[in-house]
Formats: sequence, structure tokens, C-alpha cells
Amino acid sequence: MYDKNLKRFVHFILKSVTPHINDIKKVLYWKGSENERIQCSPGIKILGEYYITDSIQMVTRWIRQGRIKAIRSENRKEGYLINHEDLFDYIDEIRPGLPIMKAVYDSYIENLPLDEEINEYMSTNNVYKISKTQ
Repeated sequence: MYDKNLKRFVHFILKSVTPHINDIKKVLYWKGSENERIQCSPGIKILGEYYITDSIQMVTRWIRQGRIKAIRSENRKEGYLINHEDLFDYIDEIRPGLPIMKAVYDSYIENLPLDEEINEYMSTNNVYKISKTQ
């Protein structure tokens, strides 16, 4: 039962999202300017969120192999600089559809309505109260 509903949900999301994939990517991925480049450390955190790796050695290996596009920064201590869009292109190549599904899921959870009964129960039982303003 649960698996069937989950499959229906995923199918519905993918069916409704696929025609607008490029517009959605622009909205989901860009948090800065078009030419924003990030260092390896924030890139590793992003790759970890998408269950790819949390290892600096793997990321630098993939950069040297050309799997992730990056440039060496002028200051050697800063390491490589990765274009934000190239990083998400790599994530989409390794885990097709996961960035969009994760964004839809996060949006769904963020906008999930909570009943007053649940909030009342949580407040009377000293359970952490969830609010949309956090």
C-alpha cells in the first residue's frame, strides 16, 4: 500500500515537473550570481546532501579526471573553484532526478500544515513545537 502510494507520488511529480525542468533547475540551484564559483568544502557539503560523497579526496580526484568541471584558484591554499551550475549538472548525472525530487520533498515538508491538535499535544507534552517561521 505504502509503496504504491509512493510510486504514484513520484510518478506524478516527475510527470508534472519534466516539461519545466530547465526553469526549475534555475530556481532550485541558483543562490548567487550566474558565474558564482564555490570552493571544494561547500561543494563537498552539497555532494553529501545528495548522498554522493563527503570525501575531499574523491572530489579532487573527480576534478582531476574531468568529471567535475573546476579551475585552480590563484591562491593555491584555496584549492579548486567549482562553478555552482557544473556541480549540480554532475549531481544530476550521478543521481538523475534526485535534486528535483529533494527540492520538491523539502518544499512539501516546509509547507506541511500542522493541525492545532498536534500543536496542542506537542506543547502540553513538552515536545519541540514546529512552526513555519523558523
